[in-house]
Amino acid sequence: MYNIIQFFDDPARNACLYSFLNGILPQGVSYSSQSNKTIYDSAGKLVYAPVNMLTGSTTLGTQSVTVTEGQDYTLSFYGTGSVVLSEGGSGSLTGTDASTRVSLSFTAGTSSVTFTVSGEVSNAQLEPTSYDSPHLYNETTSAACYGPRFDNDPLTSAIKGVLIEESRTNAIPHSMFGEPSRWTQYGTTLTANSATAPNNLMNAALLTETTGSGTHGIIRFGVTSYTAGDPYTKSYYVKAGTATVAQLMFNTGSFASNNYANFDLTTGSIGTYNAVTPSIEAVGDGWYRISITGTAINTYSSTSDGYLLLTNNNTSASNLPTYTGTSLYLYVFGEQLEAGASATSYIPTYSASATRAADDLSFTIPPGVTRLRCTLDDDSTQDITGLSSGDYHVPTNLDRSHIKTIKGYTS
Repeated sequence: MYNIIQFFDDPARNACLYSFLNGILPQGVSYSSQSNKTIYDSAGKLVYAPVNMLTGSTTLGTQSVTVTEGQDYTLSFYGTGSVVLSEGGSGSLTGTDASTRVSLSFTAGTSSVTFTVSGEVSNAQLEPTSYDSPHLYNETTSAACYGPRFDNDPLTSAIKGVLIEESRTNAIPHSMFGEPSRWTQYGTTLTANSATAPNNLMNAALLTETTGSGTHGIIRFGVTSYTAGDPYTKSYYVKAGTATVAQLMFNTGSFASNNYANFDLTTGSIGTYNAVTPSIEAVGDGWYRISITGTAINTYSSTSDGYLLLTNNNTSASNLPTYTGTSLYLYVFGEQLEAGASATSYIPTYSASATRAADDLSFTIPPGVTRLRCTLDDDSTQDITGLSSGDYHVPTNLDRSHIKTIKGYTS
């Protein structure tokens, strides 16, 4: 069941080996984190990594849990007892027997929910979803469980290894476009809950251009600050409708005035761009995650995120293109704006920005091992040298974020 540590006397051979390709944390490896995180599951859908936000879940007792206002949650358990929700949650759930799992989904109304328990409630779980998760039950004792992120390729479903990332913040509240009025809509209309998103829920928004002449796109004002000289990355999930090209721009007060990038949503290719580094990744069912990275040239507080624009399907359009609209449309989901030189895994947000805690993967380096070799998801390798025996935490700034295997060498 586990990938066990292997020792060799021959210094030319590897002294230890951990594999992260079977979705099980190897014996001797520890993982810890303090927040919910997203992955792609074995079906290629965007989901939360295994989590149980309750404590003492085997035999549940009354407790209060910190939650995110506006987010959906699901409580489930076995047994014949009952749980009553109060404060930020409402409703009650009564079990049937020791072999049947019952569940209740609710939306948090405040930042705390109290679960009052009566009778026998066992193997209880609280997850940040609106449905029963396919993940296995995650037992907890004195602390909540935030499990390791075994991530899959959204196109092939092949496991990519364990996902290790630094802490990042998504500065965009309501980033799933559930409240379209929070975006200023130039020559467009934004309609919530119009298509199935990468998370397999009906919460992607529809962005449709009007038939007037001018710029056609959306922007969010007053959501973030920029520091001159620092890199930032802006990303969205987008899917073509009759509009097959999308353009991203940072605001022109903090970034170069001619920054932009065009993305072809039929071929998955990048069109013309300037003063940014663009990226596009296919994530299945016609969806792409597109992003731009740029360096701020001015420091501003409480300013805009920049634009998502339609281009009249022109992959060579200049920034802020103007034209007479013909009701072209595309779908959008999961905006993210983060400080950093690349896009990291999506951080869902609701009424406020949200921070994803760093992933902490650790193990004990055996005596004599001085070098680790990490095999990454693209089969490239990266060596970490100058090591000594003892407790070791894998760095979050490797060349790539997915680790397939880790080998230790004595020379």
